[in-house]
Amino acid sequence: SFGVGSAGNYTAVLSCTGNATPLSGSTLTVNAADTAITCTMTNTGKQATLTLKKTWVNGKIGDSATVTSGGFTNAATSGLSTSTGSNTTTGSSVVVFAGESGTIGEAFGTGSAGDYTATLACTGNSTPISGNTLTVNAADTAISCTITNTGQPGKLAVVSGTKTVSGTFTPDGTVTYVVQLTRTGLGTQADNPGDEFTDVLPAQLALVSATASSGTALATVATNTVTWNGSIATGDTVAITIIARVNVTTALGTVIANQGTIAYDADGNGTNESTTTTDDPAVAGANDPTSFTVIATLDIDNSAPTLKYDALTDGVMVIRYLFGLTGTPLTAGAVSATASRTDPVAILAYLNAIRPALDIDGNGVADALTDGLLLLRYLFGLTGSSLIQDAVGATATRTTSAQIEAYLQSLMP
Repeated sequence: SFGVGSAGNYTAVLSCTGNATPLSGSTLTVNAADTAITCTMTNTGKQATLTLKKTWVNGKIGDSATVTSGGFTNAATSGLSTSTGSNTTTGSSVVVFAGESGTIGEAFGTGSAGDYTATLACTGNSTPISGNTLTVNAADTAISCTITNTGQPGKLAVVSGTKTVSGTFTPDGTVTYVVQLTRTGLGTQADNPGDEFTDVLPAQLALVSATASSGTALATVATNTVTWNGSIATGDTVAITIIARVNVTTALGTVIANQGTIAYDADGNGTNESTTTTDDPAVAGANDPTSFTVIATLDIDNSAPTLKYDALTDGVMVIRYLFGLTGTPLTAGAVSATASRTDPVAILAYLNAIRPALDIDGNGVADALTDGLLLLRYLFGLTGSSLIQDAVGATATRTTSAQIEAYLQSLMP
């Protein structure tokens, strides 16, 4: 007779020892030969398995959570589940016993429960779940419970962007920006009215072109502005490539910083009401501008595809320039076959822009018979005393071969 609990939750077995007449069901007959009889009723709890699962629907990539149970003889877990957008993580099964009641819940590792609508559903349970409480019934054999988190519109829908720069950071140099726009969260960023991306280049740059891996990129050269329109599915990335030239009049040492502006629809109502700016991934923190410093290089004719420094081309043009030559006399026979800067006017403009850097010995004046000679000797491979003999100005601040070699090397990235 049970005081607490239910006989239905157990498998009962009756056994006796010391009885000459075997038990008949639950009836014991005492025999004349019996002296000491012991009878035992053994109740074995009926059991089932419990498996926990975690499902993400339109989750933010990288959010994580663990589903666990409490109150049962054995605790179950889904294990740590990390969202990849829409996915399910299944934990190992544990044994639970008829008559037990326990709770099922989840804890977030990364992200916030407030960004999701959560539902708990179980299968294989005879007694319906009450809130987050599960009761194991004697008829149950295999129970599976899943907590599903569905991302809420307006909380996880974000478009973010990075912007990197490469190229030749000199006056008249060509630079390439690559912007990566990525959609995370719930739903596709539609091609809504207005531009999804806008980038107005600084005045020190001249826009050349813009292309995109999808959607439509438009380069408006007259206003130095790039715009992009298009849609981005959740988890997808669009690459926008912007090519520009550094204005030849830009002073050496100028820092050129730039950011694009991203417009996106966070609440899914068809209007781009939210904005953010691009980030330079090479700089710690978020939403940093992408920057570079304008420098001089001694590749006067701008060899392609990589910079190249040559005595008979770059060295000759520098020394001619410092002697005052312009036009054809400046460049005749001194432009390399792989040069991308070949016009005498363009080469003169570049030399004018980097003239301060051509003061090799640091006396404040760029001179053919000192600085030009030092450069030409260095490009011919001379070092040490052979480099500087009779070629350093009287008021020079860089006077040793080590100082001059280090400076020249800085102009040859």
